[in-house]
Amino acid sequence: MTLSFYLETIEFSFENFKNYVDLVSYDTVAILPFYYTLKNSLSNLYLKKCNYIENSINNILNCISHIEYIATAPYFDSLNNNYKCRILTNLKEVKRTSEYVIAENYSGKFLISLSDTIQKINISDISKEFHISVIVIFNHKPFDITNSKLSSFFAKNISNNCKLVSILVNPLGIHKTQIFDGNVEIYENGNIIGKSFLNPSFSFYKQKEINIDNISDISIIHDILVYGIKEYFKLNGLKRAIIGISGGIDSAVATSLTVKALGNENILGIIMPSQFTPNQSIIDAIDFCKKIGIKYHIVPITTIYKKFLDELSIYFKDENFDTSEENLQARIRMIILMWFSNKFGYTVINTSNKSEIATGYGTIYGDISGALSVIGDLYKTQVYELANYINSKMKVIPSNIINKEPSAELKENQKDSDSLPPYDILDKILHEVIENEKSKEEILKEDFDEVTIEKTLLLMQNNAFKLLYLPPILKISTKTFNIDILP
Repeated sequence: MTLSFYLETIEFSFENFKNYVDLVSYDTVAILPFYYTLKNSLSNLYLKKCNYIENSINNILNCISHIEYIATAPYFDSLNNNYKCRILTNLKEVKRTSEYVIAENYSGKFLISLSDTIQKINISDISKEFHISVIVIFNHKPFDITNSKLSSFFAKNISNNCKLVSILVNPLGIHKTQIFDGNVEIYENGNIIGKSFLNPSFSFYKQKEINIDNISDISIIHDILVYGIKEYFKLNGLKRAIIGISGGIDSAVATSLTVKALGNENILGIIMPSQFTPNQSIIDAIDFCKKIGIKYHIVPITTIYKKFLDELSIYFKDENFDTSEENLQARIRMIILMWFSNKFGYTVINTSNKSEIATGYGTIYGDISGALSVIGDLYKTQVYELANYINSKMKVIPSNIINKEPSAELKENQKDSDSLPPYDILDKILHEVIENEKSKEEILKEDFDEVTIEKTLLLMQNNAFKLLYLPPILKISTKTFNIDILP
């Protein structure tokens, strides 16, 4: 069991905290994401040398006596007729086990534990024995949409069953490509009274407006990915991104997320048509770049491609066109992107989705390359859902990009469906195999066609080696390639 935090976003100004506490007005609550400060300056100096802390639960709980303050549940101040936020200061340890700590100060007793370990204890009995008023649950895991829901459900149930205030607190920041969302949810008698998400400082909410059931999964994924891109670039000292714009949905969604994270002035789009690129795709790519407001260049690759074939023709005089020629185009495009990257200081964004990665539908040193994969943990059907969500806020992705049939456009009249099952079926099978870890026999019970299942599993098996060549992928699911699933 480890508890991990990214330090840059943990440190917080106590002066800012005090300024905000008294600004909370009637019918509002103030929430802080989890942070803690060690009083010992030598300890702080040592910790700042580390990008990431990993300690056993016992070591983390040992820090309780060194915590200066924790923001906790709001309470109603009847004298001033408003809500204020409690500050836990001068915490004194009452009891310690390997699974939790009970601490107290002037405002009451607090049960403090981790999201995993608190499930092993009898919260109701402990709460009654020690007259607990607030339960603080530190969730130490990086974001994924499934576990995020489970943690919220658990915190709500604890509050409802024990008739107490429960606070679910997540660290905020990024470690490599694992994102910590800073999600704070405060429940009182099972009702949510406060929430903050991806926010390093206070957020104010009117109680009547808080309804987490109305927050869609895709909106959360959108915000997580935007935050992840921003923090990844910040962490690595990067400022500008370059993306190959194909006129397809993957590059449009990846670009939209990156623009939201870094600003359109920091994005360069490169449109690289070949003799196999339909004119409509070029029009769509240009239209998209103009709508989203990024600078773009058109760099045709036909001449470069033909020059390669001319130079290599002595070796394949009698050979027919095949994937060798298709992959050559993908690699030429990546060479062009990398040239711009090196020449002008851009970082290449990868646009592969999880469906393509799982089935090997991509070219090593070509379209599966890049410095960061922003949609590599999204299935193709989720990419479509995200595109529609982006357009619901501001229509920047042309309808033709969303409605056209997917194609790599590496040969005449090519469609993704020539090589892959339809995405609406493929993604369901992949989800059963990857996230649910089901066997072929188990998937057959779900009424999928056996031929399609076998084709999908064979594609996964034959292309698993390509995982070794992937860029880092921003994690948003329980099973992310090269994080949870290793080649």
